[in-house]
Amino acid sequence: MEVASVLSGAKFTTLIRETGLMYNPALLPYQSSDIALRSMPIEILSPLAKYVLQENLTQLDHIRKSLLVQELDILQLSGLVEITSGSERKFVAPPVIEEWAHEGRLIVDGLHRLWLARRYGIRHVTCVVIQNVGMPLVPLPVSWSDIREYPPGQHPPEKRTYRFDKLSDVASVDQASEWGVTEKNFRYFFFRDFSRLGSSGIRDFPSDEKQEERD
Repeated sequence: MEVASVLSGAKFTTLIRETGLMYNPALLPYQSSDIALRSMPIEILSPLAKYVLQENLTQLDHIRKSLLVQELDILQLSGLVEITSGSERKFVAPPVIEEWAHEGRLIVDGLHRLWLARRYGIRHVTCVVIQNVGMPLVPLPVSWSDIREYPPGQHPPEKRTYRFDKLSDVASVDQASEWGVTEKNFRYFFFRDFSRLGSSGIRDFPSDEKQEERD
């Protein structure tokens, strides 16, 4: 496993700023946001999911140990890292945190990485911190104590606390009716598409009709 490239600085910030929504890629929630890399205390961050998967943690742990010998720590990244292993290629970026005045610092992407850091006793992780975000998030924050680890084949009965329970709830969001929110997509309409940062997109657990974000 080797580091093929690192995208950092202004180019990495531009990549974040160009993140669109899954159901409408033309909508860019970070277009006018303040974006910065910061070392963040993990315990002041709020999760947005109630589960982590042991399989994901094992994979991240393997990647971290493989790259530490190359003097690169995936928990202290300066940007997007491209990793190759034979013909396989992966991307890893710092966790993405959105700051909201009434909800705090929310882990939008990277919960498994931060959970792994807590397991190692690491207190600070380098994150992408985004302020003045233009669109709401899919879930509401939960506490660290709400999270459970699940082995392969087991899935959480309740994955998130969703912000919008029905279509009419979205009516309070300015311009929502113009953006293409429908009865079918309202719950996940504001899902950020982090595929360019290495996210696999939406997880569809076999035992559940709803879909969930991969980390």
